[in-house]
Amino acid sequence: MATKAIDVLTELGNEWSLPNLRNYQAQVRWGSGDFAGAEATFRQAMDAARSDDDLFFVSFASAHLGMLLVDLERYDEAEAALDEGELGTNAITRSRMLGARARILAARGDPAARPLIDEALAMTSGWEWPMTRAEALFNAAHVDRAFGHGAAAESLAREAIALTRGKG
Repeated sequence: MATKAIDVLTELGNEWSLPNLRNYQAQVRWGSGDFAGAEATFRQAMDAARSDDDLFFVSFASAHLGMLLVDLERYDEAEAALDEGELGTNAITRSRMLGARARILAARGDPAARPLIDEALAMTSGWEWPMTRAEALFNAAHVDRAFGHGAAAESLAREAIALTRGKG
C-alpha cells in the first residue's frame, strides 16, 4: 500500500510527502521484523529529505534509523545516524535521540547513560504524545536492565505497554 502511495505522490509531484511516508513505511517493516527493509527505507527517507534540504525530516528519519540500529546492536552506525539527525531536531526527535544514545552508552557500560535517559523521561513527562513517552520509557527500561536494575526495568516497560494500549 505504501509503495503505491509513493508512486502516486511522485506522479502528482507531491514529493514533499515522500520522506514522511517512507519513514512510516520503514516503521511498518521494522515492526513486522523486516529489519533490512526498514533500514533501507529509513535511508531512502533520509535521502529524499536531504534532496529537499529538509532538516526536520532528515532528523526525524535518522532518529528512527538510529533506534533501529540500536535494536540491532550496531552502535557505531547508530551513532552516525544520530549525529546527522542532530542538525534539525525538535523536541520529539530529541527525546528519541537521547533514548537511543542512552541505550548505546548503557550497552557499553557507561554510566553517562543515566543523565541522558533521565533527560528524555523528564522531557516527555506529561506530553500529549503517548507513543513518544512510551518510547522514552522503553529506552529507560533498556538502560535500567543493562545496569542490572531488573525490577525498575520491568516497571518502566509495563508503564510503556500501558501507554501503547491506551492509544488503541
